[in-house]
Amino acid sequence: MVSLLKVYHLFLFKLQGDKMLKKNFLALIVFLLFGNLMLVQAEEEKSLKGKTAPEISLKNLEGEEVALKDYYGKGPILIAFWATWCKPCIKEIKKFKEILKPYREIEEGDKVQILAISVDDSKNISKVKPFAKRKKFDFPVLLDAEKVAQNAFQVFQVPYTFILDKNGKIVYSHTGFKPGDEKEVEKIVKELIEQN
Repeated sequence: MVSLLKVYHLFLFKLQGDKMLKKNFLALIVFLLFGNLMLVQAEEEKSLKGKTAPEISLKNLEGEEVALKDYYGKGPILIAFWATWCKPCIKEIKKFKEILKPYREIEEGDKVQILAISVDDSKNISKVKPFAKRKKFDFPVLLDAEKVAQNAFQVFQVPYTFILDKNGKIVYSHTGFKPGDEKEVEKIVKELIEQN
């Protein structure tokens, strides 16, 4: 990072009169930094896969403390990190609700559980409950304004999805959302339910 700043300042000094070249150089620096962040994120996704999920406890919308381990033993767990201001997050959660509905209504045996962890900060936390009600979230919504879960799961952007097996082992993680991602999630959930 320091060397990039030195190079940037050197170019600014050398290119004082050429504004277009400065803009292009600045765009290149931003692109390289963003690309580096994406590589780091991909490596972190790989590093958690196969490990037991971090032990975390968060408050739900009613203010009750809920531990992630309380959901173990009942079937696969889908954890969706989201925010009220994140449009892709809302699209993702809507798709998950639709595609996982049959796996949430299984009469006997393991059912998939959805946990939505809001990353809204303390200024926006009051918006989460009415938002979840308006969007008809019919699963637990946990609040992470203090970034406890985000830090534990190494989440630096949203949407971010994890799937845990019923024992809490991370079997899948994915950042971002594009239509079709939900099919991969359904496939993994179905496999986990069939394994038990």
